[in-house]
Amino acid sequence: MVAVPDGTPVLVRLREPVASDNATVGEAVAFEVMEDATAGHGTVVIAKGAAAYGHVIDARSARRLGRRGTLLLSVDAVQSVTGDRVPVRAERRVEGKGSNGPMAARLVVTTALVGAPIASLWLLKHGHNSEIPSGTSFEVFVSGDINVDLAKRVSLPNASPLLSYQLAFLHGDANEMDKQAKAAADKPDLADALLSAESDTETYRGCLTQAREFTRQAVQSAIGANAKEKAALWQVIGALHEAELNIPEQAQQQAAAALELSHTKEIQTLAALALARAGQHKRAEAMTMTLKDRFPSDAMLNYYWLPSIEAAGQLSRGKPAKAIELLKAAGQHEMDSPSPLELSPFYPVYLRGEALLAVGDGAAAAAEFEKITAHPGLVVNFPLGALAQVELARAYALQNDGDRSRAAYERFLEIWKSADPDLAVHKRALAEHAKYASH
Repeated sequence: MVAVPDGTPVLVRLREPVASDNATVGEAVAFEVMEDATAGHGTVVIAKGAAAYGHVIDARSARRLGRRGTLLLSVDAVQSVTGDRVPVRAERRVEGKGSNGPMAARLVVTTALVGAPIASLWLLKHGHNSEIPSGTSFEVFVSGDINVDLAKRVSLPNASPLLSYQLAFLHGDANEMDKQAKAAADKPDLADALLSAESDTETYRGCLTQAREFTRQAVQSAIGANAKEKAALWQVIGALHEAELNIPEQAQQQAAAALELSHTKEIQTLAALALARAGQHKRAEAMTMTLKDRFPSDAMLNYYWLPSIEAAGQLSRGKPAKAIELLKAAGQHEMDSPSPLELSPFYPVYLRGEALLAVGDGAAAAAEFEKITAHPGLVVNFPLGALAQVELARAYALQNDGDRSRAAYERFLEIWKSADPDLAVHKRALAEHAKYASH
């Protein structure tokens, strides 16, 4: 039996978008746990991928005179590892309780912010209906002291091979990762996603040559299954791999190849980000202008992706202060898992950290990169999870904190112990670590 204290935080995300113009009061709303929640001595009591349950409290469409729509949701409970429902609330502590016990976690989209930030808030344009996009993250808290009997632990029902692969990655279980990948190999609707996940993993480890091969296989698998949009997605994620590991020519080539396969909003968005990160800020800027014009009310695009792309462009131009200003738009949404990705890439956080390094603010930069390293269950095997370690080392070095800097370099180099030796990222990290290790 494990005691789960009152106020234990749990991160959840919305599984499907909810809009004020078609939601009904009392309607069930599905959420999903974003990373393991632990108690005791690190025992997992609420697992990544577990269900979370909520409902619509209030929903009103946009009205005349420019009044926005209103949408009020409640997250009521999350599923523990025993399959039982654990009640949750919005605040870490509740000062007063009504006749129905602790209040539920209320998530609001309306014309005004209400009190302290109790959840992520999406405020759309004047006069528009309110919508909370899928992938939006919320932090809720266990309501009351709960005991979980681990002897009654159950498997996650209908866990996807991709989720199982991600969990195995987080637990360092290479055999299970390989098992999930092989199990999906002969299933046309699953094989490509697992191949792309393996490409993520190899890029995370700095093994870009192998990552490229997995990307190639993922693209071909999707094309063979007549799924060109999925093929384009795996290709454009490959472009991001190249851009983040500082191979700009390959990033541009893979972004172009993805756009030849598909011109959907999602592919254009990720291609623009890859191009911005590869130094092609003018091309990325032209693409963002088109996306803004075509999708003015897409919240995830306008408050997550576009600020990230624009900030990346400003970093490429050597204007980090402007990048920091642009990233304010991401606000509370920097930990979201934005479509079409199945994890939280932390782009607003990572880019803000890079910008703060560029302006010489080591302490603030470290605080940003620490957000990523503190949440492996969110970033999973996306390459920024590993790269955040070396950026954190630089942030500590900027503060003349040699001990923490060396430790962060060593964590990164351990992750990259089998990395391709010719990567500039690897060579620079080795040289920097050698300098600090000699002091």
